[in-house]
Amino acid sequence: MDIEDKLSSRFCVHDLSIFYLLYQEMATEMRHDIMVHYKGSINHILNIDPDKYNHMDLFADSCEIALSNVPASHVITLDLYGVVPRSEVRIELKYDQDLLRMFGLYVGIKEIPIYFGVAHSSTPIGFEETHETNMH
Repeated sequence: MDIEDKLSSRFCVHDLSIFYLLYQEMATEMRHDIMVHYKGSINHILNIDPDKYNHMDLFADSCEIALSNVPASHVITLDLYGVVPRSEVRIELKYDQDLLRMFGLYVGIKEIPIYFGVAHSSTPIGFEETHETNMH
């Protein structure tokens, strides 16, 4: 039995429509603070409007605050994920839909923890050849 069946068995249609309107109003008015966790530090992205914030915004903001000391010439692969509230279930954040789902899970909760990690890092392309050439 899904959530709609459970709700409709307890409430009449009128109650459900009021519940839905209140939920929509709360969701549209709620702004979040995103707490970006990276290498033991926490950086804040404050006052995010879920209706105007997308995956690329999150990615750009997270890179700006967490990767400021990584040289631009390095090749890195990044992981960006959140967790379901009051659990340890990870939600990968790869697309706008993932971020929207995350905002939906955190309706009524001000702070959203996001975890940012480097899955792969390598030296700049061509660095080894240049370095070896300079040594001879």
